[in-house]
Amino acid sequence: MQAEILVSLDGSLVAETVLPPALALARALAGSLTLLRVTPPTLGAEPLAEAIQTPVITYRPRAEDRDQADAYLAGVAQRFEVTGVPLRIVVLRGDPATAIVQYAQEAPDVRLIAMATHGRSGMSRWVFGSVAEKVLRATPTPLLLVRPDDDGLAPPPAHALPYRTIVVPLDGSAVAEQALDQAYEVATATGASLLLVAVAPEPGEFLAAEVGDIPVWMLEDRMAETERLHAYLQRQAARLLNAGLTVEIQVVAGSPATAILNSAAETGADLIVMATHGRSGLPRLWMGSVALQVVQSARTPVLLVRAQQARKPRAAESDPRVAVAHRVEKEFVAGGHS
Repeated sequence: MQAEILVSLDGSLVAETVLPPALALARALAGSLTLLRVTPPTLGAEPLAEAIQTPVITYRPRAEDRDQADAYLAGVAQRFEVTGVPLRIVVLRGDPATAIVQYAQEAPDVRLIAMATHGRSGMSRWVFGSVAEKVLRATPTPLLLVRPDDDGLAPPPAHALPYRTIVVPLDGSAVAEQALDQAYEVATATGASLLLVAVAPEPGEFLAAEVGDIPVWMLEDRMAETERLHAYLQRQAARLLNAGLTVEIQVVAGSPATAILNSAAETGADLIVMATHGRSGLPRLWMGSVALQVVQSARTPVLLVRAQQARKPRAAESDPRVAVAHRVEKEFVAGGHS
């Protein structure tokens, strides 16, 4: 079964900035791209509304809207056919977010959705209130989000962007670790190295403790937490190294989102892969979480994996981190991917 990446476009050059990183994933996974354009129904007044002096409003499809969408997508597909990645176009009518989510759920081969964090809605609105936000709230499908660097004045380059370094933030929870499967698959397919990142307390807090502003016992607890995170990342890295991947670990200090973004920038990362929530818990999903803050500011494409409630482990898997690592090893030996 061929992996299908669903790319949502709205007709703007800004939205097309998602295409190069999406093409890279499609090529790595030996998959295809489906270019999707959703045309909202047209708002109009009924012919009798004026005669009866009553505002009767209906929503109607317009054939010219579909024709324009078809022509637009055909032009985009033609520009990118030089990449050799199979491309197909789909035009739907309705609410954009609803149509995107429904198509991804009903199409059996869709592996992930890719879209820019803003398009026609403009820079000022960003993610909030946009189609991207609504899709992220509703879909269980992994979502690749790209924040454009410019105002969409020029078309994106018609080639796939390479993946060389992938940052995977981990906080020690089994929920956050659910991003590892996706990162493992992309790294295996592209040859990219993985950088596992955990965030420890702020350095300023350590300095304050030395001058007596924070009790020494609190400093000791935080130093122990730093050591625990380092040992945790070493265990995760060892499993991935045994699977043949290039892996580095990094325990950084600061607020989680800022520290993750700094690590990605300093290492020149090409992709951040993370679960949509970690310690914040399932009920909050991604809203207000570290993942949202990262998406808001990242200059690097972010692949979000909507985490599911972890199953109750068997006795042999009492540590959920070991269970995830064992699954990676098993997949490597079998030569398959999740």
